[in-house]
Amino acid sequence: MYGQCGLNSTVTMQDLTNGQPDTTQIIIQVNNAASNDLSSPDQGLCAVSLKFRHPFVKELMIELISPAGQKISLTGGQMSPANTPFIIWDVTFIPCSASAAPDPGFKEIWENNQNWQSFTNYTGQYFPHIGCLEEFNSGTVNGNWTIRCIDYEDQGKGTLLDARLFFCDDSSIACIHTRFFETPSTIQSMKEWTWTHLMWVPIQCVR
Repeated sequence: MYGQCGLNSTVTMQDLTNGQPDTTQIIIQVNNAASNDLSSPDQGLCAVSLKFRHPFVKELMIELISPAGQKISLTGGQMSPANTPFIIWDVTFIPCSASAAPDPGFKEIWENNQNWQSFTNYTGQYFPHIGCLEEFNSGTVNGNWTIRCIDYEDQGKGTLLDARLFFCDDSSIACIHTRFFETPSTIQSMKEWTWTHLMWVPIQCVR
């Protein structure tokens, strides 16, 4: 299995009653990668796994941003008011050059607006909603990788139960993660945030 950095605690996604999108960012800080160049043919992001739940998944977008600022959307799509209670998504996003294995009856490219059924655990392998993992092809492995969860409607908080980044060459990798919330009135760059805005949470790095 490829080397991975991931969470070992759950994160409740921000969802204020404010009539505006709310954003939760989880920063996974990767350190000490021996193969530190994402342009190297031997290095890259080979998979991303997400385990989450949301009572209205069709209003949720989850993005991944590299230390160099390259970004793809893992989940997203057409929004609708349909409920998705009592569902756990324990899914993996894979490179576009690989072979997807979505849950039976679902699209290979992730789309929020599908016929999700309550009291079901989904465990398929999907291509990202927008972009490919191969697009993380410049800059360093070391640095801040950002998982950004955007909830576009009020009511119905989601929970990120687990998230893992699988690097093709994990030699010497170590990682920690932090979490902070944004709202449209308080969005600032990471450099402008003080430590009082950050919550340190233990990280689990598995090799």
